[in-house]
Amino acid sequence: LYGQQGEASLFGVRGFVVLVNGGFSRIPSYWNLIRGLQNIDACILTHFDYDVFPGLQTILHRKTILSSSNDPLCKPDIGAFFLNHTQRTKIQSIHTSKSSSTNKLVVNLNENIDEFLHNIKQLNINTFNLIKHTTSNKQNIEPISLYKKIAFGSLDLYVLHPTTFTTDDDKLIASLQK
Repeated sequence: LYGQQGEASLFGVRGFVVLVNGGFSRIPSYWNLIRGLQNIDACILTHFDYDVFPGLQTILHRKTILSSSNDPLCKPDIGAFFLNHTQRTKIQSIHTSKSSSTNKLVVNLNENIDEFLHNIKQLNINTFNLIKHTTSNKQNIEPISLYKKIAFGSLDLYVLHPTTFTTDDDKLIASLQK
């Protein structure tokens, strides 16, 4: 929404709202816009990194605090999250080998991801893997249907990357890393 503050996009079609990534800022630049919405039907987190993650993390943390106090003004409701779990496992394997710092100013991406996923579970929000699905015989991409309404049309999500890995893919990646 605002340049140089990470990636965040909000798309709205009649009766359907999608938030793609969350932006860099801890106070999301789009907060004034979305707090007036009744719900966000889908949130898509393309990757776990500091340029897209903190804005969504702040929103979920705020919703968790307000929902635990039974505040009826805990809006907007979030319908589902599409997450890149493949990239998350790579990040966790890289960062677990590093020692944790005792410095309180150092931000640990693994801890933030764990807190983010805990907040999603606590709020009972459905999560879906954001991976490319292809049929076994064809290389056609199967879309994820996000929205479909008679007389208005449909909105399909075509995931281009990451793909579901096979053993051949694992061998290729291992040979490239040597």
